[in-house]
Amino acid sequence: MAITMTPALVAELERSELRAWSTLYRNAPPASVATCGIGIKEFGPATALWMSKVDVLACNRVLGIGLDGAPDDKTIEGMVAAYEQALVPRFFVQPAPVAAAGTTIAALEKAGFAHYNNWIRLVRDISPPGPAPTDLRVEQVGPAHAAAFGETLCEGFGWSPELGAPVTALVGTAGWKFYLAFDGDRAVGTAALAIDGKVGWLSFASTLPEARGHGSQSALVARRILDAKAAGCEILSVETSEETPEKEAPSYRNIMRSGFQVGYVRPNYLYRFQDRDQG
Repeated sequence: MAITMTPALVAELERSELRAWSTLYRNAPPASVATCGIGIKEFGPATALWMSKVDVLACNRVLGIGLDGAPDDKTIEGMVAAYEQALVPRFFVQPAPVAAAGTTIAALEKAGFAHYNNWIRLVRDISPPGPAPTDLRVEQVGPAHAAAFGETLCEGFGWSPELGAPVTALVGTAGWKFYLAFDGDRAVGTAALAIDGKVGWLSFASTLPEARGHGSQSALVARRILDAKAAGCEILSVETSEETPEKEAPSYRNIMRSGFQVGYVRPNYLYRFQDRDQG
């Protein structure tokens, strides 16, 4: 069944993702806070997240901007200052397509942000998933498998190993479900589900390079659809990179095969201190 993307639903999905990421940053173990340089600061409805020692844009971004109207110049200046003080070399802001999107983007461009790329919000109802054949075994896991989850996640994404610890600290937390796909006794795929009222947010889907093509992610999506329905969710949400003629997005295709639809495009506006200092 097609989902109608109303402004209220867009805002709800944005806030759901923001709450999930905020939980991850606020619950990071002290060792991870130090190792990754983790920080978080709220600016009204927007939240700035950073890992100053990890130059991964997904870990250094602002969510929720523009949800309650366009930010003023002072707010944007405060965001930039927060990242500068944290010694983050670059970060991006992700304005959602709400009523204030146009004025929000104009304010960002005025402050020196430039369009970088787009992410896609994909959505789905909780109708039963189609067949998801795989020769792998999918299981929901708890704290006993947290280390394996973190190792597999980082290896699949090509992340530094220290990035796994903030994620695995949430394994066993109320409102979160974590899954592994196994080839025999070896973990080869990861996935997570955050339950936020009627919204189920899908995240942390990773597969080891040598295990791709075995249906792990389709099976992990199917399992999360069933579990989200059992938990009372009414809509599922996930974001992926945009697929373009210049750049393939395998995760986008995997999700679409599982019955998702494009909810909306969310642009990423990048700020690089190097560009400012050279200007």
